[in-house]
Amino acid sequence: ASDVYKRQVLHIGTNDIAAGRSADEIVAGMVRFADRARASGTRVVLTTITPSAAGAHGTPQAIATRDAVNGWVRAHGAEHAYAVADFAAAVAAPAAPSRLAPAFDSGDGLHLSAAGHRA
Repeated sequence: ASDVYKRQVLHIGTNDIAAGRSADEIVAGMVRFADRARASGTRVVLTTITPSAAGAHGTPQAIATRDAVNGWVRAHGAEHAYAVADFAAAVAAPAAPSRLAPAFDSGDGLHLSAAGHRA
């Protein structure tokens, strides 16, 4: 069997934050998924949550939750996953890291443009 089927990128959290989930709940879900996947021989890449200023995704509480999850991913994600990818750092506006950089924003403040996906 090909190793292609044994790799996963776990990019979650944006909608969890908008639904009011805590950073601890999101991290616990990431840990459960990554640990189970690793136990089955799957290589998981955990990602940071990309920034957003749109609606429930951009409230002060949402930003604090996203920052807490991203801090955990950067500091501890590799303890549970094969690798970590810092999507947030790749697409954030340099002067306002809680927002997408204009070139990477599809126009709604939440979803990535084609350039954002490439970044």
